[in-house]
Amino acid sequence: MSKTLKLAALFPEHLNLNGDHGNLLVLQKSLKWLGITAEIVPVTSSEGLVEFDFVLVGHGSKAAWADVLRLDSSFVQNVVAYIESGKTALVVSSGVDLISKELFGVENGRIEHRSLFARTEQGRVGYLNSDSNADELQWHRNTVLTLLHGPVLAKNPDLADELIQRMGIQIKVQTKEFSDIRFLAEASRRIAFEN
Repeated sequence: MSKTLKLAALFPEHLNLNGDHGNLLVLQKSLKWLGITAEIVPVTSSEGLVEFDFVLVGHGSKAAWADVLRLDSSFVQNVVAYIESGKTALVVSSGVDLISKELFGVENGRIEHRSLFARTEQGRVGYLNSDSNADELQWHRNTVLTLLHGPVLAKNPDLADELIQRMGIQIKVQTKEFSDIRFLAEASRRIAFEN
């Protein structure tokens, strides 16, 4: 693949509360190991998302979201249209809560606040810091919606692989770098649950 993939970091100064943009670095590095160039593009408008191969909607504070929605009143509709088109994305925590009503027709409810390292039913891990009753991790079309921070892809390289494959890229060869990252991710997962 000779084309440079474009990875969108939506409102990076607003939506990176827990290092969620590290997920883009994980994808970019994984793609590099596959011989594919990927550019991380800071984006401050949800118009024209279709030109991107991947979109990250990170986690933000209430004040950050108020500012994003003031700057881009079509944000929710444009992100949902991108997801429904079958393109690949990762939506984290407060981003999940923001788009759920438009995406699923149901607004996420509130439960007792949880702040802990969590393991999903699928075995994925990350830091859960939320009072949302949304699923900790779920797929919708080619998009992962998760309450896990972290960045989640650093602790779950198999999830990064699946996102890459859903972008239409085959992972044929597992290089030494892929093996090393899996070793480090497993060590990180183990340490998180030991403390």
